[in-house]
Amino acid sequence: MKWHKQSLFALVLILTCVPALSAAGRYHRVTYPPSDKTGELQVGVTYTLWIPDGVETIRGVIVHQHGCGVGACKGGATAAYDLHWQALARKWDCALLGPSYHQKENQNCRLWCDPRNGSAKTFLRGLHDLARLSKHPEIETVPWCLWGHSGGGFWASLMQTAYPDRIIAIWFRSGTAYMTWEKGEIDRPTIPKAAYAIPFMCNPGVKEKDHPRFKGAWNAALAMFKAYRAKGAPCGFAPDPRTGHECGDSRYLAIPFFDACLAMRLPDPDGKSRQLRPVDWKPAWLAALSSAHPQPASSYKGKVEEAIWLPNERVAQAWAEYVKTGAVSDRTPPPSPIEVKVVSAEDQIRITWDAQADLESGLQAFVILRDGEEVGRVPEKPAGRFGRPLFQRLSYHDTPESPLPKMAFVDRTAKKGTEHVYEVLAVNSVGLRSKPARAKAVLANKNDKDATSARRPLKVFILAGQSNMQGHAHVRTINAMAVDPKTAPILKDILDADGKPRVCEKVWISSIGCAPEEQTGRLTAGFGAQARGPKIGPEFTFGIYMEKFLDQPILIIKTAWGGKSLNTHFRPPSAGPYQFNKTQLETFQKQNKDIAKIKAEKDKATGVYYRLMIDHVKKVLADIKRVYPDYDPKQGYELAGFVWFQGWNDMVDRGTYPDNDKPGGYSEYSRLLAHFIRDVRKDLGAPKMPFVIGVMGVGGPTDRYGPSQQRYKKAHQNFRDAMAAPAKMPEFKGNVAAVLTENYWDLELAKLQEREKALKPKIDAINKMVKEKKLSREEGKAAIDKLYSDTFTKKELITLKESVSNAGFHYMGSAKIMTQIGKGFAEAMVELMRKK
Repeated sequence: MKWHKQSLFALVLILTCVPALSAAGRYHRVTYPPSDKTGELQVGVTYTLWIPDGVETIRGVIVHQHGCGVGACKGGATAAYDLHWQALARKWDCALLGPSYHQKENQNCRLWCDPRNGSAKTFLRGLHDLARLSKHPEIETVPWCLWGHSGGGFWASLMQTAYPDRIIAIWFRSGTAYMTWEKGEIDRPTIPKAAYAIPFMCNPGVKEKDHPRFKGAWNAALAMFKAYRAKGAPCGFAPDPRTGHECGDSRYLAIPFFDACLAMRLPDPDGKSRQLRPVDWKPAWLAALSSAHPQPASSYKGKVEEAIWLPNERVAQAWAEYVKTGAVSDRTPPPSPIEVKVVSAEDQIRITWDAQADLESGLQAFVILRDGEEVGRVPEKPAGRFGRPLFQRLSYHDTPESPLPKMAFVDRTAKKGTEHVYEVLAVNSVGLRSKPARAKAVLANKNDKDATSARRPLKVFILAGQSNMQGHAHVRTINAMAVDPKTAPILKDILDADGKPRVCEKVWISSIGCAPEEQTGRLTAGFGAQARGPKIGPEFTFGIYMEKFLDQPILIIKTAWGGKSLNTHFRPPSAGPYQFNKTQLETFQKQNKDIAKIKAEKDKATGVYYRLMIDHVKKVLADIKRVYPDYDPKQGYELAGFVWFQGWNDMVDRGTYPDNDKPGGYSEYSRLLAHFIRDVRKDLGAPKMPFVIGVMGVGGPTDRYGPSQQRYKKAHQNFRDAMAAPAKMPEFKGNVAAVLTENYWDLELAKLQEREKALKPKIDAINKMVKEKKLSREEGKAAIDKLYSDTFTKKELITLKESVSNAGFHYMGSAKIMTQIGKGFAEAMVELMRKK
């Protein structure tokens, strides 16, 4: 079988580092659009990966694969956020991967659930890109545990035949392709001998057995179990007596099953061998299909080749209970919450915490005690339509339902001026409570200045650069975000209940350079470039997501002027004066220009906007109440971060950078930017202030450049490398980060614009007929509209017509791009602050 050995095909992707709100771990995400090429994946997909904090080397990847249909795909989007599955991954230093395919209504599920149609190659590509994004290269090569529901089980059964040496174990929840290939409905795969060495469990719902739609899932699971077991495979059959096709409480058996298989098969972390260890049959238990009473394999009297295989006594006991009741009991209390924090405001106390799920039973709720008495529960009433009531309400697909709940509680009944002791207890799904985690707080009186001054310092962030930091995305382009699965989720964060741009409660801004006068106020849309506005720049989503991540007052100071260079206008003091190179001087001489005058003008322009930037920052910090009226000087402030988004004028400056298409052609920019970082920190008295570099990415990844872009490819990539270079310098390790904005470029829109260009001759012909009065204006417009409707889908027309408001060098004036850039800056900043 050769389909799984083919080289990976090139895909457009979006790479995202998503900051976690807790200390539990980090999230990373890659998105691939559908391909229209034969043999490639025709359904878009997003892979979200969770990595536990503190793990130096990832040992494996647990894949939680959803089933077929739009609802299942949406359900899969939260799989990596599942606290219970995270507990399993954390125990074994594994990552948790949640794929989410962008399957449309009435679209054939086998376009993705048969891995041979491109999803296997895309999966491997995803692991490769996530390895690079997370800085865990081993992710690309470590083994997998595969959990699959319905179509996800179909996918896992075929992956088993193609990658048997990579698979630790498989859980088939109501799905396998076995009967489909046996009946000849799909090409029968070659099943290698190694596939029969993979432990797996078939887990259909008993109510599927006679169901007109789902009985095939029951029959296929039973047939696969019997066929593989006859070949000696270590596999089991666990019918769920309570459910049909929904997943129910199957996780309470699936997780201990994987736990046992991981313990048995993962390579020794300190050993030299990277191969999976074979299944150990010594601790195994066996049970007859007609029985719920497993026995140690060593004393089993029935036909071994027909018996249900169970990896050890613990799983055997859980299995015996599950096949009778559809649930598994637990007698161990959950771990206590951690990092309980209490923030006191004038009329309320906010308690936040972090918690790890109970490996055996997950998390149902949290109980909040004040001075020993219960004052609340989170959630107030745990719910569970498809299984036990849980903190993260369980969906049909064994994933948390959206929106994901927060570990937070607001106490509005505390006595002012009184010290209170707060305790938070975790409750698992069987009702057992953890030991309490404690914190103290004082609720301030309105006139209690001492208590008020105990609030955290105001976080101040500086955003600086040229026209793309100003921002040229018109607010009308925000609506187009709804038709793109990458950006649709952002809408809920940036729009209010009336569908208007959000006004931040805790973020204030002072901005110069975008309008003739300084702009101040609560952050909302409209702080972008003023001409033909309102517009947004990176500040809009940067502020929104920093407010979300930090949950405290924030001040943004934005200084951005269009058409400015780092080599001259923003030139930092320690970089020295601008030096004309030999080529420039020779050109001036040939043109009979006054070199002395040119040098004088250059000296006059050098560093002007650097000084304007520093002066404005100091001006705002000297009187913060002018911008942020609620600021209390006793609260103090912290220069928490700096974002630099500039570069176009340097990139196109062939005079300053004559060898821009050669290696090192922009090394001077790297040198200047390193000086800039040092000088900004020195002049503002913040020696370790986190610094984010927004790397120019107009046009998208250079390896995706089309024919018309090829002449710019080398220079653009050289410049991007030079911009990102300071982040790799030893002195800036851990406090400077580079964000590749190329990853937010709208490649779909770019392709649509290329298709639109092909219509120009026909449009010109129609316009000519209108001009010659052979068609009326209305007829001409109708003809052009029909031309577009025949060429583009409704979604494509929205993307083409509603997501553009400016030129390509301004990221097309697209909110789809600009909101992702601002969000990416916030994510990178939070990561730097965490390291600090």
